[in-house]
Amino acid sequence: MMLGKRATTKPQRLCDEQVPPPKRVRTKAVPATADKPARRSKAHAEDPRLHSLKASLPLRWRSATNGVAEFFEFVYKRQVVWQSRSDGEPQPWTQDELLQRYNFCNVYRELDRGTIYFRAEVKKARLRDAVPLSTEDLLGDVLWRSVVYRLMNKIETFEAWGKGIPSPQEFGAFEKFLRKQRQHGATLFTSAHQVIGFDRYVGTLKSVHKQLPTFVRKLREQRGDAKACFEILRGTRNVGPFFAWQILCDLLEEPGLLAPGLEDQWVQLGPGAQRGLRRAFGTLITSEAEQLEGAQLLARVQHDAFACLGIDFPFYNGR
Repeated sequence: MMLGKRATTKPQRLCDEQVPPPKRVRTKAVPATADKPARRSKAHAEDPRLHSLKASLPLRWRSATNGVAEFFEFVYKRQVVWQSRSDGEPQPWTQDELLQRYNFCNVYRELDRGTIYFRAEVKKARLRDAVPLSTEDLLGDVLWRSVVYRLMNKIETFEAWGKGIPSPQEFGAFEKFLRKQRQHGATLFTSAHQVIGFDRYVGTLKSVHKQLPTFVRKLREQRGDAKACFEILRGTRNVGPFFAWQILCDLLEEPGLLAPGLEDQWVQLGPGAQRGLRRAFGTLITSEAEQLEGAQLLARVQHDAFACLGIDFPFYNGR
């Protein structure tokens, strides 16, 4: 698992949904706030697993041992839910009441329905290429398809189009299709999150289509700097931090477009990820720099943490 993609670690984040934070340990505790982990009972504090975990953490972070344990226990239980469901096991997939009652994001971004669809479409496009694309052309193609898809984020619209996510060369025909669908009262955009609306969407695609070579050049120049690449995408018309990060993640997941290792270099944390970090680390997190440091720490110690807690984590694709 790697930093980024979702947020605090490759086990992504507690999610940006407005849901109560889960309690990981069934012991009497002082109630927790949204930003501060609960103080555990003496029995929990004396758990030898926590002593081992504490010793594995850098000195500065050791006072947050309980919160770190809580985080990794949640990540494990959430991933087990996905694994059980994908294996076709009957419900309930967990005994955790909160996980039974509320919807939480997948631990891995790659397991999201939308990301699965997007990556499959990119793969199909590569199979249709008459000759392999250059790195620059491939970067431009994936960037374009990511903007087209992420700003709409409704698979059914692209299925109705019949050709998947359109290439830059298909933009004109795709725009005509969308206008016709709109006239017929079709719902074009996702209802899962706020969208920019039809006119702004088409305007953004026209702008990106026109400036695609410039975006490619700038991204190639900054390919070793994750935050710089994010800022380039953030400068796209009508693309805010959330969409810029999603688009950057799409580029990072396609091998060879940007420099290796960027996933662990920097991350754009959403509100839910920030709350999750504050719950894990409490008052040790007081600035944006410390948020990044805490996220990187969770990514770095994950294997040791699971081992200390006696958790056999079901890593996805070995990561």
